[in-house]
Amino acid sequence: MKRILLSIGFIFSAAQFASAQDPNLSQTNEIALLRNPALLGMFSSDFIIGIQHRNQWNQYNSPYVTSGLISESRRYVGSTKGDYFSYGLTILNDKSGSIEMNRFSFNASLAYNKLLNAYSNTYLTVGSGLAWVDQSFDATKMTFSSQYVNGLFVSTNPSGESFIVNKKSYVSLNAGVSLLTSLNKEHSSKMYIGAAMFHLNRPVVQGNKSTEDFRIQSRMVASIGLQLHASDFISYSFFGNYQNQLPFDELLVGGMIHRAFKDKKQNTRCTLGLGLNCRINDAFIPVIKYENDGFKCTLSYDHNTKFAAFDKNRFGAIEFSFYVKGMFKDNPAIVSPEINPSF
Repeated sequence: MKRILLSIGFIFSAAQFASAQDPNLSQTNEIALLRNPALLGMFSSDFIIGIQHRNQWNQYNSPYVTSGLISESRRYVGSTKGDYFSYGLTILNDKSGSIEMNRFSFNASLAYNKLLNAYSNTYLTVGSGLAWVDQSFDATKMTFSSQYVNGLFVSTNPSGESFIVNKKSYVSLNAGVSLLTSLNKEHSSKMYIGAAMFHLNRPVVQGNKSTEDFRIQSRMVASIGLQLHASDFISYSFFGNYQNQLPFDELLVGGMIHRAFKDKKQNTRCTLGLGLNCRINDAFIPVIKYENDGFKCTLSYDHNTKFAAFDKNRFGAIEFSFYVKGMFKDNPAIVSPEINPSF
């Protein structure tokens, strides 16, 4: 009987690795590599580097914590074409639960932004990426019924269990495509659409050698974004992001109003944004964002609605991001400062 239970346990552990979802962030529109490698380069500078941190359900002893270091850059190709090479690196660490289920990933992606029409600033982008992922949990922090004596837990009691697998690494492939275009001749209003597939190779996560192999489910992502220029001081942005990684799916939508503050020469000094995102059937997410020529920072809070009836003292998720951005001195705008894949 014990051998049967052990086999079930090994299979369950492997299945947990195989079906584990990718890190889930509410400010996912700040990290192109999590949505689509073909969204690389869609920012108004030559490079951007920053951090992103999320702390969820902090009222419990073992909250869900996700931290990341993100960098992106782009370079002109040729002398007059208006094309770009964009590339990015993302390091993410995701930890959860009392047994410290941990997922560490290193992601590298490359994209080519092809200018199709300079008048409408239309870009077709194709991108691909490679990720190295390491997943683990701390088996020494697990508890079993054999360690309880007269209803009391005794940590020195042997559990009688052993784990063959508590750590697994794999390599994952992803690819995507996107289309960006301007909606007016000033290129101040824009939109994009994109689609991507992650875990194209469905990497194997293996449990006990006597059990079958388990594979990571592929994750399909569809994205859309819209930027509308209302006046010299007011603009609006909207986005939608749908992803499916069987047996789960998610729809995250959001909008923000941006207020520009200008100097006496009518140059924009900074922009303040107030928005609201919604993860359908899960959470409402108010967002505040500050941005200037040198950096941008965003703060959001997940007000969970799905489990409201079960946790009256609930505390959702706080998420913060900070990015530094700038221009390369040796990367001048050859076509025009307005002709680029920024969004």
